[in-house]
Amino acid sequence: MSAGNLRWLTQSPVLWVIALGITMLTASPAATMAAGGEAGEADEFLRYGSNVRSLGMGRAYVALADDASALYHNPAGLIRLTRGYSVYGMHFRPFYESNYNFVSLAISRPDPTATGLKNIFLGPSAAWGFAIVHLGSDGYEQRDDNDNLVDEDFGLYQQAFMLAFAREAAGSAGILNYGATFKVVRHGVSDATSEYNNSESSVGLDLGAQLQMINPPLVKELTRVPLIGTFFQLKHLMPLRLGVNIRNVISPKLGYGGKADKYPTALRVGASYRLPSDWLLQNSGVLLVSDYEWLFDDMDRLIRLSRRVSFSKIAPGAGQYFGTEFQYQTEKLKLSPRFGLSHVYNDWKFSTGFGVAFEASGMDFQFDFAHGYHENLADDQRISLTIRFGGKRDADYFVDPWQIRPIVSPDTMWSIDPCEPPVEPLADESDESADTVTSPGTNLSRRSTALRVVSGFPDLWEEALPAAVTLARELDTANADRYLELVGGPLLAVNLAERAIGTFQIDRRGEASRVALEAIARFEELVAESPDIMGDYFNVLLGQCEMINAATVEGAAANGAWSRAADLLYRALDNVQCLKLHFLIGTCHQKEKDFTRAAEQFQKGLETSDADSQSMRTLSRLLLGEALLNSNHADSAIAVLSKLTQSQTLPMASLSADYPRYWTFDDMRVPDDAQYFIARCYLSLNDDSRAAAEFVKICRFYPGSDKCEEAAVETNQAVQKLLNR
Repeated sequence: MSAGNLRWLTQSPVLWVIALGITMLTASPAATMAAGGEAGEADEFLRYGSNVRSLGMGRAYVALADDASALYHNPAGLIRLTRGYSVYGMHFRPFYESNYNFVSLAISRPDPTATGLKNIFLGPSAAWGFAIVHLGSDGYEQRDDNDNLVDEDFGLYQQAFMLAFAREAAGSAGILNYGATFKVVRHGVSDATSEYNNSESSVGLDLGAQLQMINPPLVKELTRVPLIGTFFQLKHLMPLRLGVNIRNVISPKLGYGGKADKYPTALRVGASYRLPSDWLLQNSGVLLVSDYEWLFDDMDRLIRLSRRVSFSKIAPGAGQYFGTEFQYQTEKLKLSPRFGLSHVYNDWKFSTGFGVAFEASGMDFQFDFAHGYHENLADDQRISLTIRFGGKRDADYFVDPWQIRPIVSPDTMWSIDPCEPPVEPLADESDESADTVTSPGTNLSRRSTALRVVSGFPDLWEEALPAAVTLARELDTANADRYLELVGGPLLAVNLAERAIGTFQIDRRGEASRVALEAIARFEELVAESPDIMGDYFNVLLGQCEMINAATVEGAAANGAWSRAADLLYRALDNVQCLKLHFLIGTCHQKEKDFTRAAEQFQKGLETSDADSQSMRTLSRLLLGEALLNSNHADSAIAVLSKLTQSQTLPMASLSADYPRYWTFDDMRVPDDAQYFIARCYLSLNDDSRAAAEFVKICRFYPGSDKCEEAAVETNQAVQKLLNR
């Protein structure tokens, strides 16, 4: 399978772009507020923003945050660091002689083998972050009450010390990151006389979460809804990431002049969507982000969804934020131009940015620059440096040969003997079994590991392909079609066919027919791409799908589906001989009313091997007798069927696992059916007396038989014939 066939994200990405665009344009603005002053508000210095990449994208970052600055924007993003350690530093001058600095350190997944309490705080699903924020200005003159100069070099400062913790939970529904940031906020006056040289402190708490959906509840039903269903296919859903951050769940309370102000509580929600690699240019990608923020006096007002009455003093940070990042990857560099738009104070503001990332000396370096335009004040220009080091948190960190089978190519699955019963999944006996078994390499369950690889590294197909296959075949078979949709090709067609067969076996015919038709369409696409791809296993699966189609469609010979199925099965019969295959072909001929060829196939099937299940041999013998009867070989039919009238009721559990049920066998009782066909044989031989006697045996010896009522009618007709003679 070529790499091109596996780039699932290249299919219809525009659909999600349109959806996100409509959401951005129609969401209600967070602010219908009058323009007001931006200085002097509580929490102002913590709303300047810390991430230069975010500023270049219009300050939208709550769903995207994935570096050491995440503890400011959304602590949940700390778990998504690309290396074990990350250091981030940012500097800018907001106004006059002031300086704003932000420095942070983050540690992601410190100990992959941690257990117990250590696993909770330091294991492969945990992350920590620490940051210092400082806004200060100096060179002020200090004067007494008489306006006499006391000191000409005192300063003002505001600081915050932040400690954050994050965890990750992975399940079939999706990947959830969640975290919290505890902060100590200080402000004061420095280098002044002792009377004024003081400071105050307070504490606060922020909470955040990020969600990447995989198989959320009801999603399968949504995928079948016309028009909108395609949005919820896994290949279109997985690039979407949602985020939420509540700043000041516990609000710091600080102020000057003996009056303390409580920091407002901010609710920010956002989304990011990553368009596929190579969508515009080779080795490139496009990222779309959008945030919305609402401010509340405190957490109590947020819970009651009661915002401020007056917005005249709300500081920057409330409004709508949109951005995009174009990523271009060369052999040594990653270049990322950015553009953003924000809507605050009923004003639209534009920003731009640029990022350069490269690897050197075993570390990753990233320089970011952003320029925010301002009509009245100096433009906002910022620079930052990110250094990442330690072990990479890439696909190799999660992939372990013990956890995910190294199935780079599904070729080995194409040579399955079509006469063998289906391979039972190794896992998925219960969801718990898949989630509790862990790898010797990391303290992560196999399913969680596979989900992380599929969702986090979709372009690394050497790792993502086996992860998707493992989920589909073993760890999350209930959503197999969604995972194999990513892989495409033969694996998806095979899965659909096997699902159709299994569904038909439990008599859910409507669903089986729908899935069978989808499998047929997939196989037809494969044949169009590669005419020689159909092997014995594929032919048998496709033949059975055609049989399901025929069994659920009315019309002469089911619109030719029985004939198409027989042709496919005959191709496999050239290389494979087994009872199951002859049984399937015989059933096709029987439905086409070609009873001579049907009898021939049932007979050959009985002669192939004694290793097949007794139930399949018994049913084949019954169908052979019926075919002989209908092909005017009544004597031979009686000889075959008589051996079955002495057998016992056939329990449901004794049926072979691969019994296809294309010939409807409802009551699981063979002898009464054999007895009925024997009586019909005597009718065809014009022996009405013997026929009547055989029909009578059905109700007498097999009470409750599904043939009893029909046999009573036949008995009366045979007796009437005798009386008329």
